[in-house]
Amino acid sequence: MPKEDIVRLTNLYWTNIAGVRGLDARSATLGLRYGIIIALRHPNYARAYAKATHRPEADQFEAEAVKEFIAAVPLMVGDNGHAA
Repeated sequence: MPKEDIVRLTNLYWTNIAGVRGLDARSATLGLRYGIIIALRHPNYARAYAKATHRPEADQFEAEAVKEFIAAVPLMVGDNGHAA
């Protein structure tokens, strides 16, 4: 999937599906990108951050939100780990 489609679908997710009032979709998309970069380059930091900010009451919401996001931005991952 071309980069432009990935960004467009991600922006649409924040705008139409996430339903977070007052959220700027472009900022959320950029934040997601940096979060993924941090998780890939510094997985121990990402795990520590997630643990330090864990909210048990949000576990079910987070699980559903992840499923919704992956359904909204359906990337196919090739054998090389890159988007296909």
